[in-house]
Amino acid sequence: MDRAATAPAAPGLFRQAGYVRLWLANVAGGLGEQFAILALSVTAVLVLHATPFEVGVITALGHAGNLVLGIPIGVWVDRWQKKSVLVTAELIQFAAVASIPVAWFLGGLSILQIMVVAALTGTAGVFFDTAHTSILPLLVGRDRVSEANARLQTSTTTLSIVGPGVGGQILRLVAAPVLYIFTAATHLLSVLLLVQMPVREEPLPKADRVPFRESLATGWRFVLAHPVLRTFMMTAAANNLGAGALTAIVPIFVLRQLGITPETYGLLLSIGAVGGIVGSLIGLKVKDWLGEVRTVVVANVTLPVAFALLPLVTVVPLPPVVAVAGSEFLFGVIIVVGTVSSSGIRAKITPARMMGRVASASRFVSLGAIPVGSVVGGLVGTWLGSVPGLWLSVGLAALAAVISITSPLRPMRDLPPELAYDGED
Repeated sequence: MDRAATAPAAPGLFRQAGYVRLWLANVAGGLGEQFAILALSVTAVLVLHATPFEVGVITALGHAGNLVLGIPIGVWVDRWQKKSVLVTAELIQFAAVASIPVAWFLGGLSILQIMVVAALTGTAGVFFDTAHTSILPLLVGRDRVSEANARLQTSTTTLSIVGPGVGGQILRLVAAPVLYIFTAATHLLSVLLLVQMPVREEPLPKADRVPFRESLATGWRFVLAHPVLRTFMMTAAANNLGAGALTAIVPIFVLRQLGITPETYGLLLSIGAVGGIVGSLIGLKVKDWLGEVRTVVVANVTLPVAFALLPLVTVVPLPPVVAVAGSEFLFGVIIVVGTVSSSGIRAKITPARMMGRVASASRFVSLGAIPVGSVVGGLVGTWLGSVPGLWLSVGLAALAAVISITSPLRPMRDLPPELAYDGED
């Protein structure tokens, strides 16, 4: 017992077969996601000649699942086998992304199909993310969620760093839709790994289930009544409004206005993965140094800098490549550092039996803000131009910083014991 208690944290996690399978599946998914981000941008902007509004709609549909199904998904995931949800979500994403290169080879690829695929993969992703949040404490225990997330972030970003760069080089030889073949392959690999993942789940018997509407209300009440979860939801919503606007505008701004080539853009996206690696490596150290709650506040206060670097390139004599690389790097570091701390806090606050409902209630507001921001950003980019749209995203991120420093979180270093859940489940 004593030897186990003093053993290094990482080897302990990687001796757990269930966690290892989940870790490998995340590595595959992370690599595929990097190809998909680059493939989507280049396919929509340069192959199908999408307008800023169309890019905004594609981005919005990719996140619309949080608005349409975000709340009931939590109830369903709490009732279902989490492993089955993960596998099914990956299969849906595999089929959806595989349809793009098929349609392109047949000469029938259109913006409409890109939109449909974005909606399907986005909705499946909401199921996956909710089940992932719920299953991690079952695999590693609530006290090790921060550490487990840090390891996941480190490994995924370490391997996915090569994705955009390699994808950019592949674009020298093939058309952008072909990159989706690699994305489809990673989803299939993830399915094979998740199927083999051992996890002990005990679904709530039907006779013991709370009525559906009452279950929804329970998750909402829990989030709104808890000062930490409530603040997390509000700041994430403001940041994601800005992120949605940014995502709708950046591909057109970078590829058309700044004139950066697709292969260079792929390499610049890799810089974001480098930032993610740095963030995952220092995330636990920063949490110990500043405190878990204060780390989240500092992340919210510094994140507007990452947003601002892109529009600043039009008024400051800064090389476009440096501005984009700096922005991507800061996003990677700040978001991962904040997530390492916030994920551990959520696990300490939330009973395991309510993880799905609490996660989905929060995501309905926070991630549901992304499609709203995307549509607004696309409209602003179409009517006023890319730069005003980018400054709008900066302002929204600054709003998140203001919310954070004026919230009950500001004087906290770590989560006070009275705010943590002290039950066994």
